[in-house]
Amino acid sequence: MSPLAMLAASMQAQPGVYALLLGSGVSTGAGVPTGWGVVTELVRRIAAVEDPASIEDAASNPEKWWHDHHGEPLGYSSLLEALAPTPATRQGLLADFFEPSDDEREHGIKTPSRGHLAIAELVKRGSVKVIVTTNFDQLMEQALDAVGVAPQVIARPEAVNGMKPLAHAPATVIKVHGDYLDLGCRNTPAELDQYPDE
Repeated sequence: MSPLAMLAASMQAQPGVYALLLGSGVSTGAGVPTGWGVVTELVRRIAAVEDPASIEDAASNPEKWWHDHHGEPLGYSSLLEALAPTPATRQGLLADFFEPSDDEREHGIKTPSRGHLAIAELVKRGSVKVIVTTNFDQLMEQALDAVGVAPQVIARPEAVNGMKPLAHAPATVIKVHGDYLDLGCRNTPAELDQYPDE
């Protein structure tokens, strides 16, 4: 029996026992870039301002372009901290990557993908009750809403204290790095180093 068939049989026999761990791959199908995609686009935008003749170089090899122009290694967290030193400016900087324009929405871009909707159906059926995600976007929550499931969302450590027990909630979405709309979202090296012990 294949591992997939074994998992499907186990999930069917034990509804609600399994949790899902989601990363950026589930949202790329919706047109939301990965963290590296965000970095590549931000470096391209910086190149357009600092050295317009090198935009193609920045787009094709952002790490080399960044190092050549800034003398330091390129990373998502450090780049966001350099471009947007406060949580509010980071939120504004990231909005274009997560929120669809009217045209994008009309074409189904940055809206819940088939993957999000399939997961939402698993939750609606009771097969899955807990989703742990590293994503900042709200596509999973939107997909759950689309199928009539109102999840409790835990996007900050202090939210754990007031949450319903997992067994009593219709669904729980745990956003490990936070939600980009929440100013407590974890992006910079300092923010990522300060996870509470709880």
